[in-house]
Amino acid sequence: MDVQFRFALIPLLAGLLVGCNSGGGGDDGGDDGGNGSSASSATSGSAQKGPFQMGQTVTATRLKTDGSLSGDTATTETTERGEFEFTDLNWAGGTQLSIEGTFYDEIGGNFTGTDRTLLAVTDLEDGQSLSTNVNLYTHFIAKRVRHLMGQGTAFAASHDQARGELQSAFAIDSAPSDLNLLQTIDGTSEEDSANLLMFSAALLKAGIDQNGLDAMADDFADDGAINGDGVDELSEVNAEQDDTLLSAARLNLKNQYSTEPPNSGGSGFGWILDECALQTLNETSRPVFCTSQDEQAEFNRSNDPGETRFTSVFVSEKPGHYWLEVSVDAEEDSPSFNSWELFGDDDEDTPHFCENRGYNNGTGDGNQHAEGRTDRLDINEAHCLESYISPSFGSDGPNHILVNWFLVSEGGSNLREAVELTLGSTHRGTVGNTVSTAQDMPAYSYYQFTVKQSGDYSILADNYSNGGSGSLRIALFADEDDSGGITFYNDQERVDFIGGPGTDSTSTEMVKSLSAGTYAVRIFNGTNYRGDSDSNPLEFDIEVTKQ
Repeated sequence: MDVQFRFALIPLLAGLLVGCNSGGGGDDGGDDGGNGSSASSATSGSAQKGPFQMGQTVTATRLKTDGSLSGDTATTETTERGEFEFTDLNWAGGTQLSIEGTFYDEIGGNFTGTDRTLLAVTDLEDGQSLSTNVNLYTHFIAKRVRHLMGQGTAFAASHDQARGELQSAFAIDSAPSDLNLLQTIDGTSEEDSANLLMFSAALLKAGIDQNGLDAMADDFADDGAINGDGVDELSEVNAEQDDTLLSAARLNLKNQYSTEPPNSGGSGFGWILDECALQTLNETSRPVFCTSQDEQAEFNRSNDPGETRFTSVFVSEKPGHYWLEVSVDAEEDSPSFNSWELFGDDDEDTPHFCENRGYNNGTGDGNQHAEGRTDRLDINEAHCLESYISPSFGSDGPNHILVNWFLVSEGGSNLREAVELTLGSTHRGTVGNTVSTAQDMPAYSYYQFTVKQSGDYSILADNYSNGGSGSLRIALFADEDDSGGITFYNDQERVDFIGGPGTDSTSTEMVKSLSAGTYAVRIFNGTNYRGDSDSNPLEFDIEVTKQ
């Protein structure tokens, strides 16, 4: 449901917020765009980085048709909650609001000693009073709107475009000028306001100053995305976000302003970049392969014909074991030897050498094809993939190197990395064949689900082929100590298991009476017991339903 929140301005003290208009639109030598008006217009709202301190200056300035500032301005001041009001502006149309001053630091729990400037834009109407909050997101929009207007786009169209781009970039549905850090409302607006609060808190914790903020805003202004000069700052903000930070910011605002700030989990915040996005933005010398993309990529060694080692960044966006194949174009010179090794990513990695060699995550070798299985890789984790090509005698070797991958087993042995199942929906899973003494062997895949209502539940693993030695085993675990985690090798937390080696079948089902809580399922592949190849993992359907 798309809930729109409009800030209800608390009546303000008379005399505190009297706007001071100054003329001059006809004296600054530019087209006023027809925005001048003899009727009055008004706007009000809240200025929030955290909330700006009482007595900080808010300036309204009419925009010309090219996005530049006219000479028509008015000023007012903020209240103790950062609110402001302009009651008698003598123009209508595109207007920039600018707040400059000190603000409440929602992380430090005090008012800052340094100024910050934030912008917003609004479209004033004759005889109307509009609500427009000023915050970090409106700052980006204001910069983008003025850039678009400078290219000849009208204010209304520029504003619509910039707002849509911001909403897409930061994964919000509400208008940014409606968001409020000091009030909650059920639905979309609260989640989006919490999104803004998390971004604001992470920006503070990362130490991003006005120059850093403007670097991101100016980057966004040119094409509606932060993909250039502002990437470093956005990466620093991204590194600081977590739910604990959001909780701390909410508590400080609650204590300072006696209010209930917006709340939401951080998993859906669009500005929180995953590892693939971070690596793609920041890596300039090596190709980046992300497992959510097409399952084949290539890189060209023709620019370095004498080199035999080449590195790339491999990002495991899903947790689990992977099958990796490094091969060459069949129409090019086949090498006498081809191999790959997977290491941890390191800032010192070069286009030809992986620096962090202390932990090897997998190897593969061959001639035209070098293939093998990785260890179980974590979610959103970057790795350095080093390929070695030994050209055949008398040749320079192939120019194009192909990289293929697929998931062997999925999930990881903790709730954070177990694949989440939706009750009543079928998930097509995969699990490897190799059985070993390792606790995370490829023959295991991991899933989780949440029960909200006590009752009987069916856990069904179905539609899989059988190698003749058994079936899939379902082992069910519960978070008995309410710790938020499950130890898969703790018998006290294992509820039950069924199936496995010696029980040939193509379907395994467990029906249990479960109370409300979080549960995890470990699937063990017993269909080809002690098979040692994972180049052909077993696919199956898994579904949890209430009986």
